[in-house]
Amino acid sequence: MIGRDVKIYERPAELTAYLAAGVHVFLLPGEAKVAQLVELIEVNLADVCTNASGRKPGTWRLTPSGPAPFDITGAVKAARKEH
Repeated sequence: MIGRDVKIYERPAELTAYLAAGVHVFLLPGEAKVAQLVELIEVNLADVCTNASGRKPGTWRLTPSGPAPFDITGAVKAARKEH
């Protein structure tokens, strides 16, 4: 899954669905313009394919220098504090 919505980790129902599905998630910056999004996909495509073919699902932020692991536990903890 490629998207920009990190809030899925803060919404209990969405997080449960994500974890149950066991999908790989690649996050793009929410404020990026179309040209930036296209460039990030181009730069990261090989790594996205490699990571997506792995058995253990994970979440990465797509950056100009490559995918960076995204710690979902931090987002989950932040969501719990808000509720």
